[in-house]
Amino acid sequence: MQSIRFLFEERKCAVMYKLCITEKSAKNQLVLEQAFLRLALQHNYDDVTISDICREAGLSRKVYYRLFENKNDVLYALIDHALGGFEAYEPEMEPLPRFFSYWKEQKPLLDALDRSQCNALLMDRVARFVLTYNPSSLTDVYPDLLSWDRDTQIFFISGLFGMMLDWHVRGYDSSVEEISQSLRKLLSSPLHPYG
Repeated sequence: MQSIRFLFEERKCAVMYKLCITEKSAKNQLVLEQAFLRLALQHNYDDVTISDICREAGLSRKVYYRLFENKNDVLYALIDHALGGFEAYEPEMEPLPRFFSYWKEQKPLLDALDRSQCNALLMDRVARFVLTYNPSSLTDVYPDLLSWDRDTQIFFISGLFGMMLDWHVRGYDSSVEEISQSLRKLLSSPLHPYG
């Protein structure tokens, strides 16, 4: 668990990787992210080094440090790019199946996070990404989201992603439509029978 504590304490989950301004730097960043993901699927986060990532990517450490300050940053970038990719994913789909389908396609990332016990990091990045950078990104999943106070938004976002992560850990034991229907049922009834 040392990794998770280090990630949260050292950076407070701030975006510290460089935003790419050239096509080449964006390509190199993606290559490094994907190299890290391949390694993280085979090894725990603590066991993967920057040298390993560079070797897997076929790029130098110099290139790595132009794009990232440390190993944490490549993980942050990978998660943030996955979060950012949701908006462009199948916009014609119904919102809830779209959400669950998208995250099911992100299985390699979810597997890597789960392997290294970093799911809490995803949850933190989700809250920060949605509430800070792109509050409207989940309004098609639940249109009233922006009218809620921040605490209610965090409760909803955490529950939504918690449900998705649990579905992932269970091996997607229900279909996209079934999990979407379960969430629809939750959203249409009171959370507490006495409430």
